[in-house]
Amino acid sequence: MKACSFFGHRQYDYNEYRERIKDIMVELIEKYEVRQFYSGGRGTFDGICSDIVGELLAKYPHVKNTLVYSYIPQKDEYGLPKKYTDSVYLLENRVPQRLAILKTNERMIDKSDFILSGVRYSWGGAATAQEYALRKKKTVISIFLKIERQG
Repeated sequence: MKACSFFGHRQYDYNEYRERIKDIMVELIEKYEVRQFYSGGRGTFDGICSDIVGELLAKYPHVKNTLVYSYIPQKDEYGLPKKYTDSVYLLENRVPQRLAILKTNERMIDKSDFILSGVRYSWGGAATAQEYALRKKKTVISIFLKIERQG
């Protein structure tokens, strides 16, 4: 099953790219048979991407919109937000709390064929994740450009 993860900045206005993001996702589903989308659920890019996948579930019910936890999940009285189909914790070994997001991002990338990137700046966790994805020769699709590299 082909998978896609999202990486973008925690605080950035992505609203003008909403249709482009949706078009890319539809192409990933229809042309490249992506069935799994992973989101860390942090920041504006993760939010807009997971919202769009949630909307696309009506047309593509075979697609999964998975929330990936960076920390061991605690019992949550509110449950999983409706836009997600499921959730997962990907880290097999305990890591220091300061490395949890970085290591979770790496595991998401390892499990993905495609990376949908909202990375505009060369610093921060999203940029670090994108660099890791490029080193792993994953296909990184920027919402700002077309395809940066194919692996």
